[in-house]
Order: sequence, then structure tokens, then C-alpha cells
Amino acid sequence: EFSNITIHQSENLVHVKSDNDEIEQIEVYDILGRNIFYKTKINETAFNFSVQGIRNQVLVIKITAENQGLTTTKIITN
Repeated sequence: EFSNITIHQSENLVHVKSDNDEIEQIEVYDILGRNIFYKTKINETAFNFSVQGIRNQVLVIKITAENQGLTTTKIITN
């Protein structure tokens, strides 16, 4: 069974939530491939990270969940 991962931004935070699986790792890159954020051993179904100072950029978010494996998505910060 695959988990449903949702991602949204409010204010200066990006919220990541998995309905079923624990989130193990999150990696965030800008469109040029530069690492913006990296966190391992999260082991929670929800996690927030700051995008303060990162405005109007496309970010690539790679999420590794316990049973689902790797999910990659893009967001545009505002």
C-alpha cells in the first residue's frame, strides 16, 4: 500500500505529511541542483521546514518514506 504524501506552503514553512508511512528523509534542491535543505532520520508522519529567504523559486523536494520509497515533486515558493 502506498502512502499519500501531501506538501503545501504556508508563510515561511513547507509542510510535508504522509497519511500512512513515516517520512525517513527529505532533500530539497533549487532548480540549479544546489542543496537547500537535507534531513535524515525524521521518522514522523509529518514534518515542516523553513523556506525563509527563498522567494519565487522552484524547489525540487525528494521525500523518502518508510514503505513507499522515493517520491519527488516540485513546488514554487511564494
